[in-house]
Amino acid sequence: MMQINDKNKKIYVTHINIRQSIFFLMLKLIFLDAMAAFLAIIYFPLASNKYMPEVFNSTILSYGLAFFLTLFIAKVAITIYVIMLWLNEYYEIWPNAIIHKRGFIFKKEERHPLSHIRSLKVQQGFFGRNF
Repeated sequence: MMQINDKNKKIYVTHINIRQSIFFLMLKLIFLDAMAAFLAIIYFPLASNKYMPEVFNSTILSYGLAFFLTLFIAKVAITIYVIMLWLNEYYEIWPNAIIHKRGFIFKKEERHPLSHIRSLKVQQGFFGRNF
């Protein structure tokens, strides 16, 4: 919640929400697309003993439709799951505590009073520093 004091033009913030960078969400989604493409590329040579151009002509209409429909449904479900995990995991920093909230089916909340925190150590990997 934010309050604005008109007299001094100061903004007072009651708490801050911190979430993992959207870059890492995008990396997970790109990895999901790459895995789906990899499964599709592996599926056709295994499903047929023919060479690749002949596989696309003959098998895509016979039993490839069921595979792609299953792959599509699985990919959409996993994409929604990954996005929901990202949306529902964050930290709230209050003047007296740090709260870690996560989960969208089974919600978990960890409260850490600032009076119990003596020091903090921040570590970032290569991508964290650059993005």
